Amino acid sequence: MNRKALLKGILLLIGTLSIQSCDKDFNTIGSEIIGEENFLLDKYTAQNVVAYNQVTGEGTQPGAVETGYLPYNAIGAMVDPVFGKTVANFVTQVSFPTNNSLGSLGKNPKVDSVYVYIPYIADTPTTNNDVTEYQLPSTYGTGVFSLKVYENGYFLSNFSPDPTNVSRIYSDENSKIENFIKGTPLNDSNDVSQNSAFYFKKTAINLYQYNEDGSIKTDENTGKPIVKETLTPGMWLDLNKAYFEKMLFTPENLPNFGNNNLFQNFFRGLYFKAESTIGTGALGVMNFAAAKLVIIYSQDSETAGKKRERKQLELDISSDVVKLGVTDNTLITGNYFNNDFSSNYLHNIANPNKTQGDEKLFIKGGSGSFAVIELFKKNSNGVSEELNYLRENKWLINDARLNFYVDKVTMSDGKQIEPTRIYLYDLDNNMILKDYATDNTAQNSIYAKAVYGGILEKENTEDKKGIRYRIKIADHINNLINKDSTNVKLGLAVSYDINNVSSKRLKTPINNSPRAIKSIPTSSIMSPLGTVLYGTNTSDENKKLKLEIFYTKSKN
Repeated sequence: MNRKALLKGILLLIGTLSIQSCDKDFNTIGSEIIGEENFLLDKYTAQNVVAYNQVTGEGTQPGAVETGYLPYNAIGAMVDPVFGKTVANFVTQVSFPTNNSLGSLGKNPKVDSVYVYIPYIADTPTTNNDVTEYQLPSTYGTGVFSLKVYENGYFLSNFSPDPTNVSRIYSDENSKIENFIKGTPLNDSNDVSQNSAFYFKKTAINLYQYNEDGSIKTDENTGKPIVKETLTPGMWLDLNKAYFEKMLFTPENLPNFGNNNLFQNFFRGLYFKAESTIGTGALGVMNFAAAKLVIIYSQDSETAGKKRERKQLELDISSDVVKLGVTDNTLITGNYFNNDFSSNYLHNIANPNKTQGDEKLFIKGGSGSFAVIELFKKNSNGVSEELNYLRENKWLINDARLNFYVDKVTMSDGKQIEPTRIYLYDLDNNMILKDYATDNTAQNSIYAKAVYGGILEKENTEDKKGIRYRIKIADHINNLINKDSTNVKLGLAVSYDINNVSSKRLKTPINNSPRAIKSIPTSSIMSPLGTVLYGTNTSDENKKLKLEIFYTKSKN
């Protein structure tokens, strides 16, 4: 085969997108047309890349992050062998449905049952021996923790007399809620899996039909309960019905139910409090906006011949900020993180080497840490000689990617739950990279932005431990070289939802040039997970963080 035919074959291969396997390289072709035999394809490995650890705030330990109105919220208590223990609590307002009031109640109302149902994020189910189980990709750990649900006594408000200083909720403000807890836990069922030994069940939940007297209807032939509805796996908590009967049906309380403002001042919401028990525990990331607080009650019937009627009242917990955004009517929520970080983790992130980079990058979601990456680092005179070299060559960039290898020695005990995604962004300006913006693959999937990447590649073994993450930055490098763009610092963070590119405030800004870093990606705050990656100051050349640039150059 002559060189002309070979070149055409290679270019055809480069122009074909293949994402069938995470272990395969990917390339993108530049915007210019490459012709004939006067060009060569080659690879360049950047020499001046520095990556180092950065905590979420100014200082040596992780700082608080803003956690109000998160699209997804964490709940649970889990011990990670590398990063330590994380306990996540959640508070939310509760509101009437869209009619904005309790409505009229019949005669002699009496509560039959009260429950909270919060569906988990569940994959396609599998059935074995008549038992249907779902995979729960957003619940981590198989252990138990203590879960208590209280009436919240702290008034949640987003009002601020100073419009320049908006009221915000931060991850370290748990004491505000703890100091105003009202009464005893509402989830006081005899079923300990709903409270003192809570765990994330993978099976579906059946709701049954009821007779007028409140008993469950059964099939005349089989004697089995008649299923009215089957729900996907979720957090099901039976709450104290006497408490809600007194709250709702005591005559002196009725003036508080005229509208949601009155109701939310009277009943200030629910507080979900997690505590560690034994073992490593478990922690879940949940969409509380899909939750329901359901009150089943009966009242005297107005229909002749019928004594009682069963009624159902649903109250809203949280709001769907993904679809609706945050408005004056959005229910206020807050996530609180109580961390007991391991000494090894704190030691490794305390004093980052910003000159040569760190040996290992510890990136942890929630109120944890991320990595700062400087490409083509400048010399003492403020000049990037390497970037100037690339610009002078005027190469056509076909592909460029950063390879992040997992430190399997640190993550080797088999108990780590590794994050599926990491996210790379413009740290200086808190913006997405062009490579992210131009990737439209599978937008609604956990594997969205597959060309841009950041997806964990795993070993083809039974335990399927992580090998590496790859992120494509060809457009970003092209802009640096051919359009003389500003060489900004990049941020690397754990990502729970790669489609969510919003950001939340850091309680304490980070000193940085050209401007202070005041926020962090929301998707990182929502993830409780962490991973350890090889940095740029490791002696292991095979695992060292590298920027690989694939380019076409003229032979002349």
